[in-house]
Amino acid sequence: MSPVLLRQALRLLPHRAFPRTVPVLAFLVTTLAGCSVTTMPTQANPSCSWEQRVPNNSDAICRQTFRTIRALVRAQTTGDDRAIARLVDSRRVARHIIDFGRAVRSQRVGKYEAVPSIVIDLPGSGVIGANFQLAGIKPNGDKFKASESIYFHLRHGTAYVFTDQPEEAW
Repeated sequence: MSPVLLRQALRLLPHRAFPRTVPVLAFLVTTLAGCSVTTMPTQANPSCSWEQRVPNNSDAICRQTFRTIRALVRAQTTGDDRAIARLVDSRRVARHIIDFGRAVRSQRVGKYEAVPSIVIDLPGSGVIGANFQLAGIKPNGDKFKASESIYFHLRHGTAYVFTDQPEEAW
């Protein structure tokens, strides 16, 4: 609730009701503010949309997939080619991700991260497709954006990349 609306609501109340109303209004404001904050996706708590059907283990798939994407982005920013190679089964795709990371570092993109809101599809048995955005800030203040689509297999609780969309940066 905005401060302006709160002031207007308080003006409408008779002064006798004020002491009883303040705790109720405080409760409503904190409850409403809390609801809006908890639904925002974060790096620790991503949000996933589903192209078609939502599986029973959708939360686990979302977290595992985003954890791998975040690890790949972190490896790109630090130049950790081995971490990328461990998470990507295809040498061609690993090379694309490594080369893109070098380009991002050479452009000195700051606050480079995967946007924690991804779209997931399950095109086949054991296959997870993920569409997501990479974002950052260039040194001149311009926004850096790239869209990516990659495909994963889950093994032992970790999502491993096995292919991508060749026309994209990764």
